[in-house]
Amino acid sequence: MNKTLAALRRGDMTDVTIACFVAVLLYGLMLLFALIHQGGALFSAALLAGILGAALGWVIGIGLSPYEAKERKSFSDLGKLVAGFLGGYGLSKLDPALSRLGSAGHGLADAVVKDALALAGVGSASMLIAAVLTYITRHYWDDAQNQGRSAPGA
Repeated sequence: MNKTLAALRRGDMTDVTIACFVAVLLYGLMLLFALIHQGGALFSAALLAGILGAALGWVIGIGLSPYEAKERKSFSDLGKLVAGFLGGYGLSKLDPALSRLGSAGHGLADAVVKDALALAGVGSASMLIAAVLTYITRHYWDDAQNQGRSAPGA
């Protein structure tokens, strides 16, 4: 029993397979949402938000799972630069837009806000799925390859 639990916690290709299955399922559900939400009126915009989110998530996933110490140092320096940008300039541009959105008489129409939030949700969910999938495949695929090479009789 303990060997079985240890094998499940080890991190092998099972993790990669499950992550891929879950990612396909979640992306399928997002596609279904895009087709159903408001009769598919925002399908193209939702698809674009999903693609952009996936691309950003892929980059984030690579940054979270460097292969070597050299990559780790480069990603760390790049992460500090991006965090500084988002903390300063990005937030300063986002704050006025959010203030206008919430202020009475100056905000956008409710329908537009709901559509924007739906698209932001699709993009954010896509980003998270891609980041997690990229991290798991980079981290566990390499571990599984190394375990296969070092296994006796392999």
